[in-house]
Amino acid sequence: VQQLFEEKADQFGSKIAVCCGVAKISYQELNQRANCLANYLIHRGVVKGNCVGIYLDRSVDMVVAILAVLKSGAAYVPLDPDYPESRINHMLGDARPASVLTLERKVPVLSNAEIPIICLDAEQLGIDKHGNENPDLHLEPDDLAYVIYTSGSTGVPKGVMINHGNLYNSINERIKYYNDAPDRFLLLSSISFDSSVAGIFGTLCRGGTLFIPEQQRYRDVGYLAELIHSSRISQILAIPSLYKYLLQFHPEKITSLSTIIVAGETCGQDIVEAHQSHLPKAKLFNEYGPTEATVWSTVHKYNDACPPTTDLPIGRPIGNMTTLVLDNSLRQVPPGVAGELYLSGASISPGYLNQPDHTADCFIDLKLPGIGMQRAYKTGDL
Repeated sequence: VQQLFEEKADQFGSKIAVCCGVAKISYQELNQRANCLANYLIHRGVVKGNCVGIYLDRSVDMVVAILAVLKSGAAYVPLDPDYPESRINHMLGDARPASVLTLERKVPVLSNAEIPIICLDAEQLGIDKHGNENPDLHLEPDDLAYVIYTSGSTGVPKGVMINHGNLYNSINERIKYYNDAPDRFLLLSSISFDSSVAGIFGTLCRGGTLFIPEQQRYRDVGYLAELIHSSRISQILAIPSLYKYLLQFHPEKITSLSTIIVAGETCGQDIVEAHQSHLPKAKLFNEYGPTEATVWSTVHKYNDACPPTTDLPIGRPIGNMTTLVLDNSLRQVPPGVAGELYLSGASISPGYLNQPDHTADCFIDLKLPGIGMQRAYKTGDL
């Protein structure tokens, strides 16, 4: 995926790639800064197979860091600064990253982790001395790209491993499915949620501009609505409840939107009706997919000629993915009968970091009709 971005950096060199508040960076500069940091990481001993933590606010630096880690051959581990210190320490203890990228003022939170820390501000001169050429590094599809931790709502947070093959399939299918390139995309989620992967790479691998809300205001829906209006945002990926709030209280501020993707919650009929009332010309999509399946597995495009009489469906599988609804004996259930949803295909995670038992419980081999034996993820969703 970083190579897809490098192609766009060559193609759209002077175009703004990322904008956060008053900070802006072009494709060429973003690629060069990421290369300098990647080469610095390699100089500091980071090798393919390592994990590197990213403990940064929502910012241009955050995107530079994500690209740099991938370019270095390592996998990035997002650490949201809004998380409690105990959760940060748990993730650091479990992932055991080779280093953590942060800023000097954030070091106290990490001081007990006994992990090498790289402060981007304090070490900027040293970073800049390293070459800004794309690192000459060969990566395989099975090499790890990132580790995102689950919420821990059903127990201890688990690190979901996503490799480069998973990531490439997810982004490549996104590029193919959404014909309209995201010209101006607003990144609403934290990088600790996998929907950020769709926003960051789905935008930067197509030559669009990624807009990032400022860290102090990203929960302010009025501010987000004004940002959509003032920046002429064309695409968002949001949980349905947030989109409902924007439609209900700020419809006049979001008329620039041409594509709205909702995911992560049920999209009710009331949201669809509000969408049709306020943004009848905008396209509405409903995506479904657990973190273990690299952001999305199915998608449904709303058709105003066939308005839903219930909640919006989750649609059909994306490319290189298969969905199965099975009973407790792993037999396919007939239409209309409830069963558990299983997913298989190119986007399925290798499993959970340092959790072989949980991996064995959730990822199983299934014999699929017309396909044969394939690894599948047991979603737990009916």
